[in-house]
Amino acid sequence: MHIPIAQRVTAVIFSLILVLVIVQLIRKQKLREEYALAWLGASLIILLLSVFGGLIKILAALFAVSYAPTLALVLGLLFVLVVLLSQSVALSSQADCIRDLAQQVTLLEWRVRQLETSHLQIADGAANKPYNGDQAAPNGSPIAIGTSPCGTDTSPCGKTSEAFEPSQVLAGTGTSPKGGGS
Repeated sequence: MHIPIAQRVTAVIFSLILVLVIVQLIRKQKLREEYALAWLGASLIILLLSVFGGLIKILAALFAVSYAPTLALVLGLLFVLVVLLSQSVALSSQADCIRDLAQQVTLLEWRVRQLETSHLQIADGAANKPYNGDQAAPNGSPIAIGTSPCGTDTSPCGKTSEAFEPSQVLAGTGTSPKGGGS
């Protein structure tokens, strides 16, 4: 099976454009280092397969595939699946980090309000009451972890926030929601 010269030239042009785009993304630091090598390798393999058309036939014979373009499609599909899996793992890890950071920010904001309240009490001549771990929020309600600064009751990830007792989280006794187990 002979590939027409016009199709080979088109394939080489598109694969060169892909290599140049990936190199440009790496140069501008738009593509992270852990993904850059995989994408650069994949684009160079596509370039090699488009320049040397007989290479796919050799690989097809090696893997006992009767129709060579099928091998290229299967290898491309496997590459896409690996990229999707790695992106899913990274996304899950980042979601966990975002949740933890939202909880920490909320607790720090609550602590700042506690310190401001105690500072105002000192300024008014009231006795200084240090935080003992059993106090509630200034309004007497539990702290809502992930409460958005814009006033909505959702976390940065879009999930509804859960109420936590400040003493439970700050004292390190756990982070399970009120009335529920972890």
